[in-house]
Amino acid sequence: MYPLVRAFYADPVLDMHNRMKEALVILGQLDEAHVRPPLMKLSTPEIDQIRVACHAGLSPDG
Repeated sequence: MYPLVRAFYADPVLDMHNRMKEALVILGQLDEAHVRPPLMKLSTPEIDQIRVACHAGLSPDG
């Protein structure tokens, strides 16, 4: 779980809910991660970091 916590609560902390939504998309629980203004959609590199954290945080070895 620690990789997920670090990914979700990284600076800026204000984006934590957007990160959690992206993780739910990666895990197949949501179809899309909608973001309401004034927040902005996460960058592709940040989404990739969340994907890595999801796989590390949910694996038996993670």
